[in-house]
Amino acid sequence: KKADGTYNIKIRVTQNMRKKYLSTPWYVTREDLTRSLKLKNQKYIDLMKKRSEIFLEEADQAGLAHYPYKEGFFVTLKMKDNAYRDAFHKALMAEHIYTVAVNKGIRVAVCSLPVAKVYGLAEKMKEIERSLN
Repeated sequence: KKADGTYNIKIRVTQNMRKKYLSTPWYVTREDLTRSLKLKNQKYIDLMKKRSEIFLEEADQAGLAHYPYKEGFFVTLKMKDNAYRDAFHKALMAEHIYTVAVNKGIRVAVCSLPVAKVYGLAEKMKEIERSLN
């Protein structure tokens, strides 16, 4: 909690039973959260929805396979196996696209990106994937 009464929105990532919390550039007040610490402020919910819709629409257009998405901070891309996932993840990192590797998938934290940076991300990721083949 900051001196002004706001809380930094953090993303919890769990892999191999280890947790890490990633800070985001957004802050909320206690009034923006439910008792279970979920966002209740419609402004933030709408912002997440917009980011995910942009990414998913562009991913579909680019042919970037993903798991079904309902809501949340991440969109998870489908990978045929973990060896391919590791190669793709490494190639993304080399291009400064930071993702989280999960079993047969790569998680894209659309919550951490301004809307303007979501545009074109799926196509860029697909170009990187094509370079692996």
